[in-house]
Amino acid sequence: MKRFTAQIVIRVLGITMIVILALNGCAKKAPEKIDFLLDWKAQSYFAAYYVAQEKGFYKKENLSVNILAGKGAETTAKLVGTGKYPLGSCSAPATVIARSRGVPVISVAVLYQQSPSVIFSLKENGIKEPKDLLGKTLGVRYYDISHQEYKAMMKNNRLDIGKVNEVSVGWELQPLLTGQIDALYSYVYSQPVQARLMGKEVNVIPMSKWGVETYGSNLIANEDFARNNPDIVKRFLRASLRAWEYVINHPEETIEIFHRLHPETDKKLGLEMLKETIPLLTSEVTQKYGIGYQLEERWEETQNTLFEQKVVDKKVKVDEIFTNEYLR
Repeated sequence: MKRFTAQIVIRVLGITMIVILALNGCAKKAPEKIDFLLDWKAQSYFAAYYVAQEKGFYKKENLSVNILAGKGAETTAKLVGTGKYPLGSCSAPATVIARSRGVPVISVAVLYQQSPSVIFSLKENGIKEPKDLLGKTLGVRYYDISHQEYKAMMKNNRLDIGKVNEVSVGWELQPLLTGQIDALYSYVYSQPVQARLMGKEVNVIPMSKWGVETYGSNLIANEDFARNNPDIVKRFLRASLRAWEYVINHPEETIEIFHRLHPETDKKLGLEMLKETIPLLTSEVTQKYGIGYQLEERWEETQNTLFEQKVVDKKVKVDEIFTNEYLR
């Protein structure tokens, strides 16, 4: 009898252990918390990351992502490089600049398949292509990467930049609207959109269509963090790029989500900015490989442009700048 009882106890204990182990295996691991630093304050062209939160895309990847406002792409690159933040939204030029200075960041996905930089003017000024700038007054920001892209555009089209009258301006539209300048450079989703919403007809010259083959916005990671936490980077990219795909197909819903989270923003302006952002995300390359995919030759061109304009004083190996290994 005692032997029979002992066998029962052993069996019960065995079954209990199996159940405990099974429950432990099924127990959901707590979401991994991660900080993600933008390169500017919250704007609709960052809306995909908020969509990823609200739609549960990050949650599905067992991530809890804290989205933080930034203070410029170069600053974001530096902070991600120091390890203060593991992941960030940056720009391709800022990434190249950081790598040339030994900052350990790496591009893990490219979002804008071309530069968003444009020259824009009021339609009445008759500036439709780069050569029309000759003899005109252009509003410039010498500190802006767009200035280097403008110089590259003029050089690529064999136009004498000395024949353009340059006037230093800020981000206000007033100098253009009052005739102090004939044109200025900006981003396709920024000031040109504001001018249109004011009822102005504008001409836009995309620098990417006139020989400037640089990448635009991208996602970066601290090199050590990516190397030591490849699964987190993969899951973050999977959720973020899924959100960008959702944004492309649902811009109006995207703005509703973004505006609900950021009621201080202008909903109409946000939607129009987003509509100008969406075309930057796709190309023949993304149609073949998916959003975020990067080409070595495009990174080479981005670096060459910055080197030729003396933004960087040395080149680095392109495989130190980007990798596709964390995609999908």
